Amino acid sequence: MNQRIQQLEKHASDYYWSLDDGVRTADAFTQKFAELIVKECATHLHRRGVEGFGILEERNLKEHFGVEE
Repeated sequence: MNQRIQQLEKHASDYYWSLDDGVRTADAFTQKFAELIVKECATHLHRRGVEGFGILEERNLKEHFGVEE
């Protein structure tokens, strides 16, 4: 795993452990980790100026995966 993925995993883990016991489920970690990866991908594509990938496409990608801004 590269360093950025490890950072995202740590962020998701920190989020997971910040939740109350009643809300802390394996799904909470998985959902947060996936959300962070989708956001990272969308941001990376937008910054790199991938042809035809602008702010609207970034939002559409996030919406497609159910990631909030």
